[in-house]
Amino acid sequence: MQVDDLASNAVATPTNTITLRLDRTQPFLSALLVWPFTGAGPTVASLTLDVSQRMVGAGTPSTLLPVALDAAGAPAMPTPAVSDQVIVKAVGISGTSPTVVNGQVITADTRGGYAVRATLAGKSLQASARFTVIQSGSQSGNAGLYSIQSTAQSTVQRQLTLASNAVQSGDSAALSAAAAIAAAGANVRPVKLSDSTAWPPDLGCVPDSAKPVANGIRPVAADAACGNTTAQLRSKLAQLTTFLNQAPANDAADAAALVQHQAELAAILGTLRSSAGSPSEYGVVQHADNISDLLAKDMPVLLKALAARTQAQVNLQSVVRGAAVLGPVGAAGKAAALGAANVVDRGVDSGADSGAITTVISKMGPIGELVVAIYGDFIDQIENMIIIMTINHLLDAHVPRTLTIEGIVSGAALLGPYAYHYPNSYIDLSGVSLAAAQTTDVYLIGGAAVNAVRSAATKFLDGPAAPTIDAYFAFFDEIATILDTAYKAAHQQPGFVINNSFSENFGCLPSLSDNCIEMHYPAGFENVSGGSVSFTVLLLVRTNGAKPQYGFNVFAFAPGT
Repeated sequence: MQVDDLASNAVATPTNTITLRLDRTQPFLSALLVWPFTGAGPTVASLTLDVSQRMVGAGTPSTLLPVALDAAGAPAMPTPAVSDQVIVKAVGISGTSPTVVNGQVITADTRGGYAVRATLAGKSLQASARFTVIQSGSQSGNAGLYSIQSTAQSTVQRQLTLASNAVQSGDSAALSAAAAIAAAGANVRPVKLSDSTAWPPDLGCVPDSAKPVANGIRPVAADAACGNTTAQLRSKLAQLTTFLNQAPANDAADAAALVQHQAELAAILGTLRSSAGSPSEYGVVQHADNISDLLAKDMPVLLKALAARTQAQVNLQSVVRGAAVLGPVGAAGKAAALGAANVVDRGVDSGADSGAITTVISKMGPIGELVVAIYGDFIDQIENMIIIMTINHLLDAHVPRTLTIEGIVSGAALLGPYAYHYPNSYIDLSGVSLAAAQTTDVYLIGGAAVNAVRSAATKFLDGPAAPTIDAYFAFFDEIATILDTAYKAAHQQPGFVINNSFSENFGCLPSLSDNCIEMHYPAGFENVSGGSVSFTVLLLVRTNGAKPQYGFNVFAFAPGT
């Protein structure tokens, strides 16, 4: 007989009737009556993926942590098989690409930001996780501190989520999560981290704000907003740390305070992720010290506070309940716990006995998730810095700037962010003749081109669907189409080119120089951002002929225009 899908711990009564025919002349041997059961395996509704470290020391393995969930949000048991693939970025990386071996990400002389994608076997469900590879602890004591902190960060977040789920389901067995949180918090080193820098040391020092401007990287309006929001975030993390370091008092009031902190953190994170709070490369340089202090000073003490408060709540409830979960807490701790029992115990149960965890811990799971999300977003900003520094280093080292891009007029602002599709936009050049400028090639390289190259690279890694000649031809045609589409989008030629000066017309408005070449786009520039938060566009200009001239600059375009 067949029973339909069953939830975990559910009971079902078969609708069929089982009839046994017995020979009454023989004794009934009940031991020979066997009931075999077979199952089709768990029904997976979603897949999540995490890595044991968001910042990985080169040469150090990082464990992949996929979790398949059923429709109720519970882990599907047994865990289904998944396949893993490393996604390599087009820029901002160096060294040997990471590989996945037996559920671990393996790195060597790797640097930069990567992603790994997990695919559920036999299904279309996928999940991805990002990580950044920096120097290892053996190469740099400074970098090693961040690898340790990153491991602790992920452990605390995962175990807080487990503890939070345990409270809501009344599962006291998951109290072992508290011990894991305490152990992770003990590995964080706030004093040493406070004297460190979050920026990868083997890339050199972060430049002052004059250097990006000299390389054509200009400020945008979101830079100031990012600075203000980062300051608000640091202030909020300090408040949360102070709150967590206080002795447990009223469980219900403390849980309500955590909900308030969670809402405020989520709002700040939402601003940082919006276009209004996404800094340009200039903004990352401008706020480098604040970003480094957030990762090196604010996050470590907050991790310590999360771990300590979790242990304090568990110890307190262990004494109140008489269940020694984490061992003795001492006479003073017992006295304090018993004195507060009449207040704390009211917030524990709603029918089922949740053991020794309080409602405060049930609210700390989402806090842990937010903290890790914030940590990851600021690591992304460090990746952004790595990418732009790498691009400009390569251009400075290998491409001579023999013409100058003075600026762009496209939209209301002369300093950006500029607008796509803005009528009568133009590019100002100097150091080039009108005749040479009329035969130039102009490229606007934005997020769309990077995404296309990444897509092509992914296709190469996947290979054709079948090992046949026809499949290989179709496969390479698809790659060519991806790259050709990216090339055509980036290659944007002006409608006409004129010479301009103050005596003839307006002169060069962006640079206020007297004479320049204007490359006009009557219908404006085509959108090359490739996303809702991709502001950065690299503008390349190359003249033709026996001795071509090159110019390049980085500009910020509003992606939604």
